[in-house]
Amino acid sequence: MKKVVYGLVVAAVIGITACNEEDFSSKEYYDYLFYLLSKETHNVYIAPHPYTEGEETLGYFSIGCGGSLSNPEDVAIELEHDTILFNRYNRLTFDIDTPKFARLLPRHRYHIGGMNINFPAHSREQYVKVPIYVDTYGLSPDSIYFVPLAIKSVSGGYGTNPEKFNILYRIAVENDYAEHVRNTIYSQRGTLLLVEYGESEDVNDVVIIDDPARTPIVETRIIKPLSIHSARSIAGDEKVVKMETPTLAELEKSAIILTVAEDNRVRISSYGTVQVEQIDGTMADGDPWNIYREERINMVDESVNKLFYLRYRYRTVSNADANPPVYNSWKYVQETLKRQ
Repeated sequence: MKKVVYGLVVAAVIGITACNEEDFSSKEYYDYLFYLLSKETHNVYIAPHPYTEGEETLGYFSIGCGGSLSNPEDVAIELEHDTILFNRYNRLTFDIDTPKFARLLPRHRYHIGGMNINFPAHSREQYVKVPIYVDTYGLSPDSIYFVPLAIKSVSGGYGTNPEKFNILYRIAVENDYAEHVRNTIYSQRGTLLLVEYGESEDVNDVVIIDDPARTPIVETRIIKPLSIHSARSIAGDEKVVKMETPTLAELEKSAIILTVAEDNRVRISSYGTVQVEQIDGTMADGDPWNIYREERINMVDESVNKLFYLRYRYRTVSNADANPPVYNSWKYVQETLKRQ
């Protein structure tokens, strides 16, 4: 008798399991919730945008649909500019340190492919990409720029993920020499030179003395992009308190700009109050100083080292309040910056 009862129970369990398997293969047991894709905390989505001059750059953000099956019908999604995340991000990230607050990218600096999006039925990927066009000219590498977006409405009675219906689309400017969001690290190797002048006071009339006691420069520099052709570094052996986040005063005092021409010649100029003059000349291999080069690491692969070969003199302000300002003595520098 016990065997009969046991057999009936097993048969019932198998029957229920079979029904469940059949239902799960043909029915949606989860809601079709639509959301905006984000990868960081505070619903931030970081998108790289190269610096340009006179044209917009193209990026994308994505609208996704949750659920175990794809949506069975076309869905119309309306977007709007979000009003919640931006202030929350600044408050939770920077508290009252207002100079560090993120900025809203002005609306005339971007446009979106459309604020009304069709999400097609039976989408295999279960997401659609929305293009956004951004004018990056003149954007600062020291600021955070956001485009705040949210899902306003969804047709067909479908809903949105309450935790992912809005995003902060962050513009991450970059060029061939540096990136904005991730720190671009260069190793700096060089020396402070001992020089004497020839018949004139022209900086290119200096004679470099072969001094075995040259002061070495061994630093790690974070290079920031400034425009399509330029990047910012720190001059010579100058120091900043925090390599990742130098203060504006430190940048004004000691930062220089490296602008690369079409022939890879580098023009060195001042970022702030530092005075800088490049010294022309020829390196041992016949190439000129003040040049950017990409050199093959080896003959096996296509990887390259990205290097700046620089020679210049600079001086910093010792008393900015004087009229005219008082400067420290000139320092003569020969250095190589190698991207890590």
